[in-house]
Amino acid sequence: LKISAIAMGANLSTAIMGADFLVSETVDPYLFTTLAAGAGLWLFNKLLSTNPKMVAEGKPYGVLDADGLLWAAQNVKNLKTTPLPGVTTVYDLVQYGVRTNGPRDALGKRPLLERHYEDLNGKQVEKLTYANHYEWMSYSQFGKAISSLGAGLVGLAGLKPQDRVIIYAETQREWMLAAQAAFSQSLQVVTVYATLGEEGLIHGTTQTKSKVIVADAKLLKIVANAIKTNKAGMKSCTSVVYIEDPVQKPDPIAAAALDAALDSLKKAGIKVVTFDELQASGEAAPLAVAPPKAEDVAVIMYTSGTTGMPKGVMISHANIVAGAAGLLDRTAGAHFTFESGPNETYCAYLPLAHIMEMIVETGLYALGARVGFGSPHTLTPAGVKLKTGTCEGDAAALGPTMMVFAPAVLDKVYAGLNAKIKAQSPTVQKLFAAGIAAGGGN
Repeated sequence: LKISAIAMGANLSTAIMGADFLVSETVDPYLFTTLAAGAGLWLFNKLLSTNPKMVAEGKPYGVLDADGLLWAAQNVKNLKTTPLPGVTTVYDLVQYGVRTNGPRDALGKRPLLERHYEDLNGKQVEKLTYANHYEWMSYSQFGKAISSLGAGLVGLAGLKPQDRVIIYAETQREWMLAAQAAFSQSLQVVTVYATLGEEGLIHGTTQTKSKVIVADAKLLKIVANAIKTNKAGMKSCTSVVYIEDPVQKPDPIAAAALDAALDSLKKAGIKVVTFDELQASGEAAPLAVAPPKAEDVAVIMYTSGTTGMPKGVMISHANIVAGAAGLLDRTAGAHFTFESGPNETYCAYLPLAHIMEMIVETGLYALGARVGFGSPHTLTPAGVKLKTGTCEGDAAALGPTMMVFAPAVLDKVYAGLNAKIKAQSPTVQKLFAAGIAAGGGN
């Protein structure tokens, strides 16, 4: 219950502080978390003491009990805090996977072959062509890259434990590598949605006083303009690491935009290196790892800003590990276990700037699963980002055995599928219904 209360408190504290939430060195943010967690615990214990139906000891979860209640846990008094003995941090979880799955595939990436530009109502729209296969980094390579990149981050900006690094990029292999590298040196990761523009980036940097920004090459122009137009708000940032454009066929449009951004950053006195250069610098000047503690803040996750300026939620290593424990507890019921993990393949396409994707991936690395990266816009051949007829979607190229969907996305898929089926003949509709029924029985 302790871990759940902390997670609940972090979110409640954000609501309490509202638009004035500030990660500050002078105002203790844990004060609000403690108050909110205390209130949550009091309410929960009050309900337990007054409602005997809420005492769930020995209750089977996932099915209705005799009282018609559906339980989400077997025992609410003994919630899991870790999937493995002695594992208390995100760093621990991933390192367990590295140690036990050395030569096996860990992180997969599709080579980008070409970027096309099509005219849409007078506007140039980007379309992509990928190879129909994934290239893999092994767990051993994953572990070595984490150590080298962590040393590189410290050397780049003189970072100390609990300093902050912003990751401003789409979900991809380098995103996870950067985060794990930061954790290896007890650095805090600040996540800013790649869809947030200049204002959101400035807001997150100003509040967290982050010293380093890791960004996609295509987002570098936003970083450069933010530093140019808001020197006061961005003054904490001294260094930028950019993830190079991976396209195999030269793209003069993207190259020109990158050159302009690099020139602007250098004029502003910002130290700029590529992701590969960061790793090489760490290999040349290695450092001993400085692992975090369970209670340390792992990430400050900024919301998407739908209803106002994004809010930063402070989430500890213990929070994420407890989430992974819950995930692995549930997937075990679907025969997804430490024994079967190395045989599983997961398609990672949801934003890593969101806690659900981070928890899922963290848990899967501990299992030794293969994690291949994709995008919501390239999952199928009809994806809006793919050049029609040039390549398969991520799902077909990867062949995942596991995917995660947000309920809202599944609702859209279900509605779209039903609309297509209803447009078919009665015979096709009956065949489809029979197939669904047969699948449900298995």
